[in-house]
Amino acid sequence: MLLEDIMNANMEFTHEVKPEVLNHCPQKHLAIVTCMDTRLVEILEPALGIHRGEAVEIKNAGNYTGGPKCDVIRSLIGAVYSLGVTEIAVIGHTNCGMANVNIPALKEKMKAAGVQEEAIEELDLDAWFGSFCDETDNVLRTVDMIRRSPYLPKDIPVHGFMMDIETVELTVLANGYQKAGEINM
Repeated sequence: MLLEDIMNANMEFTHEVKPEVLNHCPQKHLAIVTCMDTRLVEILEPALGIHRGEAVEIKNAGNYTGGPKCDVIRSLIGAVYSLGVTEIAVIGHTNCGMANVNIPALKEKMKAAGVQEEAIEELDLDAWFGSFCDETDNVLRTVDMIRRSPYLPKDIPVHGFMMDIETVELTVLANGYQKAGEINM
């Protein structure tokens, strides 16, 4: 059973790890908004030179903000004003599983699992998942939404990156140090 596997792994890990007291504020003052894709586990942080305690990570389906009052913005508000974050990086990746989601098939799977049709319609899945089919465009729209948020400082650098999921190479899509309209790197 998975629960038993988790508890056994934790018991083994706690015997190997040396206790370390870290501050809850990220040492690099960085917040990362990225995708929940499992292929990013154990590669994202080393690819960025980030270690435990150095950055706040906010993961969701397709690194999409979803609107001015969404959970990503709420998390960024907490990170900026309570944890001392001074820069934000939005990191998308190639071959994202959330790009080109088949909305009708998703709705049918939800119905088959017992979710009421009215509840499904309340979600507006077309807006959530049907909103991006191009990973690069999604990163740029997310960067723009964060930059335009009335709840965050206007001078906070918001960078946008695309990671090749196979080679782990990063491409800068938006340089947060440049003013709007300037050409990126």
